[in-house]
Amino acid sequence: KTLSSDICGLFDTDGTVYIRRKKDIVVEIVSADGNYLDQIKKALFLLNIPSGVSRKHLYIYKKREIIKFFSVIKPNNSKHLKRFARFKKLARW
Repeated sequence: KTLSSDICGLFDTDGTVYIRRKKDIVVEIVSADGNYLDQIKKALFLLNIPSGVSRKHLYIYKKREIIKFFSVIKPNNSKHLKRFARFKKLARW
């Protein structure tokens, strides 16, 4: 297994993609274990995908990082992929 496939599995099960402020796309992973989220943040950093952690949430806000996340991690969850495609149209990316 690779680092990206591990993060892919985690995102597919414990992640989401949503839109805030009617224009900003957010990638989020939720876990009750803050230390675990810090480890995920470090792993994403190794993949050159900066992220932020706040309590039980790991966030990716920047457009460039979100695009990179989807191209490097390659999520498999069709719900996330459909939402991301729909939100890209709403956000006019």
